[in-house]
Amino acid sequence: MKLLLISLQSNAYVAGLKYIGANVRANGHDVRILLLPGYIDGSLHPAMEDFIRDYNPDLIGVSLMSIEFYPAKILTHLLHEKFSIPVLWGGVHVVLTPDECIKYADYVCCGEGEKAVVSVLNHLRDKGRDIPPEVPNIWSRINGQIIKQPLSPPEENLDSLPYQEYLPEYYYCLHNDRIYNFSRRPELFRRYALYGGTCHMMITTRGCPFSCGYCANSSLVSVYGKKIRERSVENCLEELRAVKKDPYVLYINFEDDCFLVHSMEWLKKFTEEYKKHINLPFMVRAIPTMVDMEKLLMLKSAGLSWIIMGVQSGSDHVNFDIYGRKVPFAVVKKAAELVSKSRAVPYYEMIVDNPYETEQDMIETINAMLMLKKPYTTSLAHLTFFPG
Repeated sequence: MKLLLISLQSNAYVAGLKYIGANVRANGHDVRILLLPGYIDGSLHPAMEDFIRDYNPDLIGVSLMSIEFYPAKILTHLLHEKFSIPVLWGGVHVVLTPDECIKYADYVCCGEGEKAVVSVLNHLRDKGRDIPPEVPNIWSRINGQIIKQPLSPPEENLDSLPYQEYLPEYYYCLHNDRIYNFSRRPELFRRYALYGGTCHMMITTRGCPFSCGYCANSSLVSVYGKKIRERSVENCLEELRAVKKDPYVLYINFEDDCFLVHSMEWLKKFTEEYKKHINLPFMVRAIPTMVDMEKLLMLKSAGLSWIIMGVQSGSDHVNFDIYGRKVPFAVVKKAAELVSKSRAVPYYEMIVDNPYETEQDMIETINAMLMLKKPYTTSLAHLTFFPG
C-alpha cells in the first residue's frame, strides 16, 4: 500500500510526519512526504496533480495545525474532485476538533497516529474503503455516516516506534512550479528548513507536566493524560548516531516541552553517552520550576549551548489567573540565575498582545525582565486564540 503525507506548513521540519512515515515503512508499506510551503492559493497545482497521479497512493494524509484548517479544507475538496483516493486528517487541530474535521475528510485521527495510520492502510488493503475501519483513534465518514472508534491509550513504549531520519529519501517539496526530492536537492531543504537545515529537531519525551491555558497541552491532556513518557537513552542515541552522519547537522534541538523532566539517572547516562558518540552543541527547553543546577551543569558538560525557558509574563496575576500557570516570577528569577551561572545562553519566551493584560501588568513585566541577569534573548509570541 502507498501513503502520501502532505504538510501545509512553510517549515521543512515535519517531525511528526517523519515519525509516521518511518513506522509505515517499517510495517511494509510505501510512503512519500510532500511539503507544500505556505499553501494558500486554493488550487491544485499541475505539478502536484501529476505527482499524485504518478505515485497513485492508496491513502492521502494531511497534517494540520489550527492555522492550516482552511487551506486543508480547500486542498481536500480539490483532491476529492480530482481523485478517488481517501483523505485522512491528523494533527493537533484534528485531535482538538474531530467533530468539525470529519465533515471534510474521509478519516480523522483523534490521537497518536503512528500505529493508527498503519492499521488504516492494512484495512484498506484487506477490506477496502466501503467498510469503516475498526481502528482505535480513527473516525470515518462513509456514505454520509460518521463512525467513531474509541481512543487507544497513549503508546507507553516509545522505543517500539522507529526513529525519524534527518532527511528521508522519500521527502519531496513543491518549489517554483516543480516537485523536487529533498534528498537529491538538499540545498532546497536547507532553504525551507529552520536555521538553514543545520540542526536536527527531535523529542525524547511525550507529554508536559503543565496545562497552561495558552497552550494546546491544556486540551491534549484530556486525550493523552499528564503522564510523561520517555524514550530510553539507547533509543535516543541510535537516532542521534544516524543523524550525525549528515555533514550539514551542526547541532541538536531537543523539542521536549521540558527536557529537565528526565530523572538524574537518565540524564547522567545520556550526557556520558552523548559526549562519547555525538559531541554536538545542543539546545533544550525548560520549565522554571524544574531548573536544577546539578542537571544544568551535567548538560553543559555534554554540550548544552542554549536553554529556552517560558516566562510568558512578569505579572503573577497574568500567569496565575489568566494563563493558569502557577509559576511565580520569583521562581523564574531563581531559575534564570541558575541558567546564567551554568553559562548556557538563556532564551526567554514571552507572550504579548493579551487583551486581558492591563497596562500595570505590562509595566510589571518590563520591570521584572529588567531584573534578570544579562545577556539573554527574548522571543515574543502574540497571544492567539485557537479552538480548545
